[in-house]
Amino acid sequence: EKALIGIDVTEESALGVGAYFACLKVLGETMAYMDLEVVEKVGKATRVNTSHKNYWLLHAEPSPHYSRFEWVQAMVIWAASWGNGYSRIKRDRFANAIELELLPSYLVTPKMNERGRLYYEYQNERGRIEVIMPDDIIHLKNIGTNGIVGMSTAQIQRETIGAALAKIQQEGSFYVNGAKASGVLMTPGTMGVKERSNVIDSFKKATEGPQNRFKTILLEEGVKYQQLTIPQNDAQFLESKKFDRTDICGWFRMPPHKIGELQDANYSNIESQDRSFAKDVAVPWATR
Repeated sequence: EKALIGIDVTEESALGVGAYFACLKVLGETMAYMDLEVVEKVGKATRVNTSHKNYWLLHAEPSPHYSRFEWVQAMVIWAASWGNGYSRIKRDRFANAIELELLPSYLVTPKMNERGRLYYEYQNERGRIEVIMPDDIIHLKNIGTNGIVGMSTAQIQRETIGAALAKIQQEGSFYVNGAKASGVLMTPGTMGVKERSNVIDSFKKATEGPQNRFKTILLEEGVKYQQLTIPQNDAQFLESKKFDRTDICGWFRMPPHKIGELQDANYSNIESQDRSFAKDVAVPWATR
């Protein structure tokens, strides 16, 4: 959907915002680093059951196509950004789980039937709808309001992401134009529409693009060029970019130093923030 600034914000385009991508990467890798074990109760204690039929599936290889690390990372990133991570449980003829198949979040829709039973509709690669029952799917949810479906972070924070994308586009345009700000061409007299268009076109051709940086330009017929201010050097522009990074970290409760924001970091507060990250971020996601 479009942000008020006029930019289309999707879960894919949001990944172009560096801080957003970095937070997802840290979150996904942190959760994937943890082991998935099958445990059993022995009296009041628990122990890992390495002989369980699902142990290898969860601990090492959920699918022939990806490892446990890659599977957990993908599930968490789908859930944290798109709102929901889905994996279909493939079974053999004896109903034993043999594979966990990742499903793109945007192709799965949770629904309720007339009896209030939950089921999932999945649009496969042929465009056909497959019905999957809850016993045959793993559904990892982001924050939500109905307990059935998680909300997309990219869409909830559409305006902030849209503004961040606009700043990235502005910087890109600045460097495409040879790292020169926009300006005004002043002429000694009045020009017709055709003459004015010719002057602008020839000036653009001579100045725009990295290949024209530092070239000497000849302005004829009394034309003068007045450069406007460069927003990339503006303190407020730089401060707003820093605020965006801090704001995005807040969505994920991510300590800024985890994504390379070290301006206010020191040994004491990094250690404290790491403990907070484990308690406030890793534990809730592991519980999900």
